[in-house]
Amino acid sequence: MRILSGVICVALVTVGCAHAPVREQLTPYQGEPVAGLEGVTFDGEVFHVPDMEPVSRQDVQMLQFQAEEGPEGEGEAGQEGALSELAQSLLERGRAMAEQYPGVCGVILVDDGEFVYRKDGTSVYRYHFAGLVLKEEAKGWGQFSSGFTEGRSRVQVEFARSVAPDGTVRTLTPDALKVGSPSEAMQFFNPNQKVLSGVIPGVEVGSVVEYCYENERYAPEDPRIFFPGYFFQGTEPVVLSRARVVLPKGVTFHYLTRHFPDEASQEPVKEEGGGTVAYTWTIEDSPPLV
Repeated sequence: MRILSGVICVALVTVGCAHAPVREQLTPYQGEPVAGLEGVTFDGEVFHVPDMEPVSRQDVQMLQFQAEEGPEGEGEAGQEGALSELAQSLLERGRAMAEQYPGVCGVILVDDGEFVYRKDGTSVYRYHFAGLVLKEEAKGWGQFSSGFTEGRSRVQVEFARSVAPDGTVRTLTPDALKVGSPSEAMQFFNPNQKVLSGVIPGVEVGSVVEYCYENERYAPEDPRIFFPGYFFQGTEPVVLSRARVVLPKGVTFHYLTRHFPDEASQEPVKEEGGGTVAYTWTIEDSPPLV
């Protein structure tokens, strides 16, 4: 059994759901998957499926979403602007990890997060992800979603794409992004909570899914509060996992790290310049949790 490693400054929770033209497939623990569904909802206890009896949460193994075929929001297919330089440089290492851990659903190539706290109390979180899809289950990486709070924060997608085994690139276009509401429980605590979501087209077994987005908190409730948090390990192997926290000089930063592979890696690399101080943790070639 392996222990989850992470740097924790606070617990961070993101609630997401898909709001895009998709079809659903419900996979029970017993029986055959039910494909081609539309409008499946979940109330916290049971799944409500049109023209079917409600299905208990305990009886459902997986609910998958698949983009409908069609040109709307899919972007143009092509060979230009495939992977980022970072993702491309890690691809061969990712394939080697796939051979090292047979049976995994996918290999995460890039898991890179940056938290920037500004002098005025506003902050930005930038996240870059790239993953090699090895099984159907990992196609869920193509379901992009990021939460934000109306009037206080906003999300901007820098890019979101899939690169097929033959090199064909499919992009998630801005017009295909939808704004929806999260679960009723989250709305109860904060009615202004929203989710920006979309389906990255062209994701198949053998594809690489890559996206990058920013979440800016431009009107925080309390500008003195800044609580980033990060985890470096999960159920799939990770080639590169990195967390970076950037603060103005003079700001005291308290942090806690847990279950790192060695003492050296749990201490961040500290860099100063341009009126800021940056703390960076990097973990490479993380095995999957068993």
